[in-house]
Amino acid sequence: MAFETSIKVRFGDTDPYGVLYFASYFKYAHQALEDYLRERGIPPEGLFKDPERNLGMPVVAAGGNFKHPIRYGEEVTIKVHPARQGRSSITFHVEFWLGGKLCGNVDLVLVAINREWAPRPLPLELQALGEH
Repeated sequence: MAFETSIKVRFGDTDPYGVLYFASYFKYAHQALEDYLRERGIPPEGLFKDPERNLGMPVVAAGGNFKHPIRYGEEVTIKVHPARQGRSSITFHVEFWLGGKLCGNVDLVLVAINREWAPRPLPLELQALGEH
């Protein structure tokens, strides 16, 4: 089940041609991921770094494909859903839509780590996301 939100493209997130800069896709993808987690009752600020649970959740890989330009001032629809899940990692697929057209996508891979930066099992709340 995908989560959906929208973001209006800001001037500072565009390149000199007024097109959404590639790095801004990753910024928007992470912002949408945080909103997705909050909607599911998982506060990201208690997930990405939680010393009490000996847990961190850094993004360890990210990649994207950019198919059609998104311009300054346009409102883009962003869809997020878990795509893959391992013992200690989870990949979120993020799509960028404008006027019914898929403009690009980003995959974010997060890994659960302990204080020593060693992989640990995914927290139960993230494991449950893959069951939907």
